[in-house]
Amino acid sequence: MADLPLFFKAEGSPIVTFHRVRYVDERPIMHETLTLSRERVPDFPERPEEIPQLFYLHLLENYGIRISAIREQIGADLAAECDADWLDLSRPAAVLTIDEVAYDQMAVPVLISAHRATTANHRHVNEVQ
Repeated sequence: MADLPLFFKAEGSPIVTFHRVRYVDERPIMHETLTLSRERVPDFPERPEEIPQLFYLHLLENYGIRISAIREQIGADLAAECDADWLDLSRPAAVLTIDEVAYDQMAVPVLISAHRATTANHRHVNEVQ
């Protein structure tokens, strides 16, 4: 992921960063790193297994944050060693890259994330409702 955007760089502003792997039919298809401002989610779970899969619903129900817009930059890359490990890929392999900023209902940036996915056996669909 590129440098953190300015809205995460205020002096003394702690952040929450976590990594998770997404599965379809018990096969890893995407790994992602997500970053939020600790000020927006003060009692955010410390352990990855405590973070609900329905993450946007968790933000709404626990912090009143409704993700209303997402801006993605999509590309492709060769799988790095960590991609091969997380996604069970043989190198060389291609991965889809998605860098994203999610905004709340007031158009305030809430979340930045970097996703790396294999599309060997599926297609990526992003739908926010």
